[in-house]
Amino acid sequence: MTTSSSTLGAAEADECAVGASTAARIAALREALDLGGDRITPRVAARAKADLDRVEDRFRLGAGHTVVALVGGTGSGKSSIFNALAGRDLVEVGFRRPTTGRAAACVWGDGARPLLDSLQVDGVRRFRCDASDGADGGDSLRGLVLLDLPDHDSLETWHARVVDRTLPSVDLVVWIVDPQKYADDVLHARYLRGLTNRDGSMLVLMNQIDTVPAPTRVALLADLRRRLDDDGLPGVPVIATSARQGEGLPEVRQWLRSALAGQPVAHRRAEAEISEVSRRLAADLSGEALVRRASGPERFSAVYRLARASGVDAVEAELHSLARSPRRRPRLVRPEPPTLSEATGVRDDVVAAAGWGLPDRWRSDLDRCVGSGEALRSAVGARLDGVELPEVATGGPRRWVALLAVLVATAAAVLGVADLGTGAPSLGVWPALVASLAAVTALAAATCARASRARRVAQQADEYGDAARAALMAAVNDVLNAPAARVMGEHLAARAAAFRGRLGGSTTAGASAESNAVIRDNVNRHEAAGVQRRPRRPAADAAPQRVV
Repeated sequence: MTTSSSTLGAAEADECAVGASTAARIAALREALDLGGDRITPRVAARAKADLDRVEDRFRLGAGHTVVALVGGTGSGKSSIFNALAGRDLVEVGFRRPTTGRAAACVWGDGARPLLDSLQVDGVRRFRCDASDGADGGDSLRGLVLLDLPDHDSLETWHARVVDRTLPSVDLVVWIVDPQKYADDVLHARYLRGLTNRDGSMLVLMNQIDTVPAPTRVALLADLRRRLDDDGLPGVPVIATSARQGEGLPEVRQWLRSALAGQPVAHRRAEAEISEVSRRLAADLSGEALVRRASGPERFSAVYRLARASGVDAVEAELHSLARSPRRRPRLVRPEPPTLSEATGVRDDVVAAAGWGLPDRWRSDLDRCVGSGEALRSAVGARLDGVELPEVATGGPRRWVALLAVLVATAAAVLGVADLGTGAPSLGVWPALVASLAAVTALAAATCARASRARRVAQQADEYGDAARAALMAAVNDVLNAPAARVMGEHLAARAAAFRGRLGGSTTAGASAESNAVIRDNVNRHEAAGVQRRPRRPAADAAPQRVV
């Protein structure tokens, strides 16, 4: 019974599916890329997408197989090592080969056809090995796909392109060098120094060791070791081999068996690649410092400055002055929008405070999303138009009239007492006393009315100040804080997704909802906080508030 390549690939993907944690990490990193968009450095984003695509493609093609590539220069004995590990002569050996530009593959086990198709290995260059092949049998190598790649230093430049195209898709790399060209700068500068993140999945063979006199072998291997350390690969093992005499080949097979034991190498490599993608993304999203909240002193400072620039403070101060001086004629002037320069200054300060610590591309996006100074000026004018000036009553009981009545009543009482003393006809002191009591009562009523009016005007001043500042806060939220909070919320959500991709802390279900909640909470917090408390002038030395 035959099975199509697509069906076989799907079956192998089901059989060797990525674990839940790995799938969640990939989804989290893709979410971080989607949230960041063009605010992530293009080179970092493109490389991350390519790496994630390659990891997922690798699993779909069969994570149960381990692809090991033999890479070397012309004449290094790479094909001889390939034949020796396969246990039979599969490819031609020689300094010049007509098949140098085509890769060859030897497979231990079944089901590698989709994988070999993706690696672009010709059908005639595919070979199958089983337990009867090799000096020590092949059961322990089941699942191995061994590739013999073209020479990376060939005069035919497209041979090197085949190597460059294939290397990112393989799980393990065996570099084969010879005593004459092991120090070749092309090998070290173009390849080895760029693979420091894969040092745990590489092996270096010093082949043709039988051509080196025994006394100088130690020095030769020591020099190779030093050069690898200089390349940033101190953990890569080195084995001296001779394909012709079989020297070192048992150690190579043991290294392959150890690599194939336990969790498939493709899984381990996928975890390592995902961690590297997460590290690069996190570094690109981190910027220079921690992200500052768009709430706090700068929010209230903006309202305070707009209140002063638009005349709200002047109206409130005039109302409080009227409360203290009731006889003075009110001079209330409706607030006007601030000047364009003042509004632009407030806008730029809020953007600078909100973008503090953000990466450059995020700060640029924040500056684009936040409204202009003219937009802020118009919003302030529209909001203040909806706040009515209070009507302050003038005049009221005049205390000097009450005082005059007290004086008249007192004089009448004195005269009444004098008449009693002289014996002249009189009504007595009672009318005068009654008049005095009425005058004192009028004086007390006038004083109470004056105090009541002062309290009422002071309350009107506070209510107007609260309403006007709430209107200013709404304008700041609409034009400045809400757009800034949205950008900052997306940045926080992208950072959180990248962090999940690094640790695999959350499952895919609900991860997007979690990020959306972060963004909504960041926006709603700015729109609600300002109207719940009256903003006052912030302290000049208020410390910046920071959050992770």
